[in-house]
Amino acid sequence: MRRSWLWSFPFVAVVVFVLLGGIPALPTGMRVAHAGEASRFDWKAQQGKQIRVWIMKSAFSDTIEPKLAEFEKLTGIKVSFEAMSDLQYRPKLAVDLTAGSGAFDVFSSMTIQEGEKFARSGWYEPLDRYIKSPQLTPADWDLADYSSAAQGSMRVGEVTTVIPWEAQTMVLFYRKDLFQQAGLKPPTTFEEMEAAAKALTKTDGSQYGIALRGAGAQISSQFSGWLYSFGGEWLDKSGTPALDSEPAIKAFDAYGRMARLYGPPGGINMNWIQVGEYFAQGKAAMLLDINIQFPRVNDAKAPVHGKVGVMPMPRGPAGSKPFVAGWGLSINPKSQSKDAAWTFVQWATNKENMLALQLIGFPTPRNSAWTDARFKAKDPAPDLTQASLAGYRSGQPYMNPPIVAAAEARDYVGVVGTVAMQGGDVRAAAKKAVQQIKDLIAKTQ
Repeated sequence: MRRSWLWSFPFVAVVVFVLLGGIPALPTGMRVAHAGEASRFDWKAQQGKQIRVWIMKSAFSDTIEPKLAEFEKLTGIKVSFEAMSDLQYRPKLAVDLTAGSGAFDVFSSMTIQEGEKFARSGWYEPLDRYIKSPQLTPADWDLADYSSAAQGSMRVGEVTTVIPWEAQTMVLFYRKDLFQQAGLKPPTTFEEMEAAAKALTKTDGSQYGIALRGAGAQISSQFSGWLYSFGGEWLDKSGTPALDSEPAIKAFDAYGRMARLYGPPGGINMNWIQVGEYFAQGKAAMLLDINIQFPRVNDAKAPVHGKVGVMPMPRGPAGSKPFVAGWGLSINPKSQSKDAAWTFVQWATNKENMLALQLIGFPTPRNSAWTDARFKAKDPAPDLTQASLAGYRSGQPYMNPPIVAAAEARDYVGVVGTVAMQGGDVRAAAKKAVQQIKDLIAKTQ
């Protein structure tokens, strides 16, 4: 077969190019990209994109929202940002994820609560390729800076689905002034906590001993610390729900009794934000809740500012065993701007933004935030630091039943907690919840 003259053109072109003196001068303002330059991270790579962020309202959202203009200037990405209360956020998120509408690009999630369900439903964009890409993630973002527990909370199975912004564990907030006036020491056991709650409850209703969550499913997360500390567990070794075990019944009884006798009358309807605000207003002497409540309960405008002490979660018969968990940011797999969404996620969770949270007393999952000299020099609450670190050492990994239908199971746990707060038949309620959770497990296997 005879070759066309076109086959020889590349060779001729090269010869002519060399004879004419090699590389010609480039027009002014143009430059040749060097090897490896294309793999460098560029903050402006997604310029002109628009993303929507839906997250649960927290100290994180309050800290990040004022910085959005900074992010937009840095990246050229326009951000629509909406932070909602827990009770608003969860139903709205579930509706939109189920519909697959792609109405938002970034959302907040907690793997130990909904991770299995979301992963099975295809509602998480896998994040590993973004983390590993030098074009999408700057080297100083530094995955290794996250604690091992935090890295575990990022994954469902072997897939990274969430980048956490917090490291929750349970601690006891107490009024230092009230304890001092009453000649009481901060409690270290459940028995001491109940005795203090009784002593600091006023019969005229002006002050209650303790504030505990009571809004249905909201009980579940906090109850886990009571369950573990009384020697109970969500599931036994065979995977059967164990809410009707003797340790679990004792834990429910203790939770309900303390809330009923020494908590506010409306406590049965209070969520985590409301109990925090109740304590911050000086209406309760103690609050057993998550450590990320600190910015709320010690707000500069709160009546109790400067009067709040923090202790590790009190010990039960089985020790002090709070849960350890955290909310984080995920990307909607239906997003049309995933790279831009990731640019926001890695920026929002970088070292400086986590340190900003740490400096206001919001416990974060980055090791550098805890060890940074700026934090150590200005630690707003050394007792919160010590209580949080104690919780991380002794804490348990699940704040809700570790099953696919964890959200639904929370509702059943909440019913038992409500019965306990009302002084009803806890054992009967627990047995019913066990059967309901068994049915959930059977449906999702």
